[in-house]
Amino acid sequence: MASIVLAPRRPPVNESLPRGTAREASSRRRGGSPGVDPELREKLAETLREQQVLASVERRAIARLEVDTREKALLVPELEHDVHDLRGLAEVGELVLGGRAAARRGSRAVAS
Repeated sequence: MASIVLAPRRPPVNESLPRGTAREASSRRRGGSPGVDPELREKLAETLREQQVLASVERRAIARLEVDTREKALLVPELEHDVHDLRGLAEVGELVLGGRAAARRGSRAVAS
Protein backbone atom coordinates (compact mmCIF):
# COMPACT_ATOMS: atom_id res chain seq x y z
CA MET A 1 0.00 0.00 0.00
CA ALA A 2 1.39 3.40 -0.98
CA SER A 3 2.23 6.02 1.63
CA ILE A 4 0.12 9.15 1.38
CA VAL A 5 1.97 12.35 2.23
CA LEU A 6 1.45 16.06 1.79
CA ALA A 7 3.38 17.13 -1.29
CA PRO A 8 6.59 18.95 -0.45
CA ARG A 9 6.52 22.70 -0.73
CA ARG A 10 7.97 24.09 -3.89
CA PRO A 11 11.21 25.88 -3.22
CA PRO A 12 10.80 29.58 -3.78
CA VAL A 13 13.09 30.82 -6.50
CA ASN A 14 14.45 34.30 -6.77
CA GLU A 15 17.31 34.57 -9.19
CA SER A 16 17.96 38.18 -8.19
CA LEU A 17 18.99 37.23 -4.64
CA PRO A 18 22.53 35.90 -4.37
CA ARG A 19 23.41 33.41 -1.68
CA GLY A 20 24.79 36.14 0.59
CA THR A 21 22.76 38.50 2.70
CA ALA A 22 20.29 40.96 1.27
CA ARG A 23 22.58 43.80 2.32
CA GLU A 24 25.37 42.25 0.27
CA ALA A 25 22.96 41.84 -2.61
CA SER A 26 21.91 45.44 -2.31
CA SER A 27 25.47 46.68 -2.38
CA ARG A 28 26.21 44.59 -5.50
CA ARG A 29 23.09 45.53 -7.41
CA ARG A 30 22.81 48.83 -9.18
CA GLY A 31 20.09 50.91 -7.66
CA GLY A 32 18.92 48.22 -5.23
CA SER A 33 15.21 47.99 -4.47
CA PRO A 34 13.83 51.48 -4.09
CA GLY A 35 11.62 51.95 -1.07
CA VAL A 36 12.48 48.62 0.60
CA ASP A 37 13.95 48.97 4.04
CA PRO A 38 17.32 47.17 4.28
CA GLU A 39 16.24 45.40 7.50
CA LEU A 40 13.05 44.14 5.84
CA ARG A 41 15.04 43.07 2.78
CA GLU A 42 17.36 41.07 5.06
CA LYS A 43 14.41 39.36 6.79
CA LEU A 44 12.81 38.51 3.44
CA ALA A 45 16.07 37.05 2.14
CA GLU A 46 16.38 34.96 5.31
CA THR A 47 12.80 33.72 4.94
CA LEU A 48 13.50 32.77 1.31
CA ARG A 49 16.57 30.77 2.35
CA GLU A 50 14.61 29.02 5.14
CA GLN A 51 11.82 28.04 2.73
CA GLN A 52 14.37 26.65 0.28
CA VAL A 53 15.94 24.56 3.05
CA LEU A 54 12.52 23.27 4.19
CA ALA A 55 11.62 22.28 0.65
CA SER A 56 14.87 20.36 0.32
CA VAL A 57 14.37 18.59 3.67
CA GLU A 58 10.82 17.59 2.72
CA ARG A 59 11.93 16.18 -0.64
CA ARG A 60 14.69 14.14 1.06
CA ALA A 61 12.23 12.81 3.68
CA ILE A 62 9.81 11.67 1.00
CA ALA A 63 12.63 10.06 -0.98
CA ARG A 64 13.73 8.21 2.16
CA LEU A 65 10.15 7.06 2.82
CA GLU A 66 9.98 5.70 -0.71
CA VAL A 67 13.24 3.81 -0.21
CA ASP A 68 12.09 2.40 3.13
CA THR A 69 8.67 1.31 1.85
CA ARG A 70 9.89 0.36 -1.64
CA GLU A 71 6.88 2.20 -3.04
CA LYS A 72 6.27 5.54 -4.63
CA ALA A 73 4.58 7.95 -2.21
CA LEU A 74 1.18 9.28 -3.17
CA LEU A 75 1.55 13.06 -2.90
CA VAL A 76 -1.42 15.13 -1.81
CA PRO A 77 -1.09 18.72 -2.99
CA GLU A 78 -1.61 21.53 -0.52
CA LEU A 79 -4.63 23.52 -1.60
CA GLU A 80 -5.22 27.20 -1.00
CA HIS A 81 -8.65 26.40 0.43
CA ASP A 82 -10.05 23.92 2.94
CA VAL A 83 -11.72 20.74 1.80
CA HIS A 84 -15.07 20.63 3.57
CA ASP A 85 -17.48 18.99 1.17
CA LEU A 86 -17.73 16.21 -1.40
CA ARG A 87 -16.90 18.56 -4.26
CA GLY A 88 -13.61 19.50 -2.53
CA LEU A 89 -12.89 15.86 -1.79
CA ALA A 90 -13.49 15.01 -5.44
CA GLU A 91 -11.01 17.76 -6.38
CA VAL A 92 -8.38 16.22 -4.11
CA GLY A 93 -9.09 12.78 -5.57
CA GLU A 94 -8.67 14.11 -9.09
CA LEU A 95 -5.39 15.83 -8.16
CA VAL A 96 -4.01 12.75 -6.43
CA LEU A 97 -5.30 10.02 -8.71
CA GLY A 98 -5.61 11.94 -11.97
CA GLY A 99 -7.44 9.98 -14.64
CA ARG A 100 -7.57 6.92 -12.40
CA ALA A 101 -10.33 8.56 -10.34
CA ALA A 102 -12.50 9.12 -13.42
CA ALA A 103 -11.83 5.56 -14.62
CA ARG A 104 -12.94 4.17 -11.26
CA ARG A 105 -16.15 6.22 -11.34
CA GLY A 106 -16.84 4.95 -14.86
CA SER A 107 -16.26 1.32 -13.94
CA ARG A 108 -18.62 1.61 -10.96
CA ALA A 109 -21.29 3.19 -13.14
CA VAL A 110 -21.08 0.27 -15.57
CA ALA A 111 -21.21 -2.26 -12.74
CA SER A 112 -24.37 -0.74 -11.25
